[in-house]
Amino acid sequence: MGTHDRLHRLFNEGFCAAHVASPLPSFDGTRDAATVRGLMDATEAKVAGIRTGGLVSGWVQRDDLESGRAQSCARLFGAGQVVDGERSLRATVRALDEHEPLFVTGMGQVIGFVTRDDLHLP
Repeated sequence: MGTHDRLHRLFNEGFCAAHVASPLPSFDGTRDAATVRGLMDATEAKVAGIRTGGLVSGWVQRDDLESGRAQSCARLFGAGQVVDGERSLRATVRALDEHEPLFVTGMGQVIGFVTRDDLHLP
């Protein structure tokens, strides 16, 4: 097996979505949207999860948060937008062609996210 083949195998089998995901900050859906936006600004968070009943049930970008409760600004996760943390890096990169950000699960919960910027991809 040549170097190229070993690198190809490492890329396909050695790395997964969880290796490149950023932690997803999350906020209770009953919090004031402007407060959540301020917290996201302070930490330079790109996206955040919105919790309902203690679990992340949706997501927001900073610009989504204008007024009211954070839950009223939340977006639902799209079909194919949530992937298992063990998903191969190759499949994760492909999924970014359809969804950005892409959300990553661990132990059955959304815990992270990936964007093309995180991977420095065009």
